[in-house]
Amino acid sequence: MSPQPARRTHLTPISTLAPRLGVTTRGLRYYETLGLISSEKIAAGARGLDAASVERLTLIVGLRAIGVSVEHIRRALDHQRMRRSPEAVRAQLQQALDEKRALIAALQALIDLSPGEPTTQARALARLDLEAAASASPSKVRDSV
Repeated sequence: MSPQPARRTHLTPISTLAPRLGVTTRGLRYYETLGLISSEKIAAGARGLDAASVERLTLIVGLRAIGVSVEHIRRALDHQRMRRSPEAVRAQLQQALDEKRALIAALQALIDLSPGEPTTQARALARLDLEAAASASPSKVRDSV
């Protein structure tokens, strides 16, 4: 008797997932090219994701919707993939959130300036650049000096 072929788990087509998650199929394929998700061929020209990949994709789409960068998502998922603690993943996401809050605060300060004062606006833009550099990694700050 020949061995039975391995039973494939249920795969959800990307074309079904995209509208459910509010993104395009092209966007989902982009995440795949970045290595954030992986799919399997299910038919000619069609690809599908297993349940774990669907869960991962749902997280990615949700984080992108609130403005978390793809790079921060990648780092957080790498922490998770390497079996790092949930606290380490949370810290990575908290860092991304803190960077967004600092940018929002700096932009709000710029908006609050009177439009007739270009010198003050120039100073605010310079401050924004300094705040962005301060939140960058040490190597980025070193390279920009």
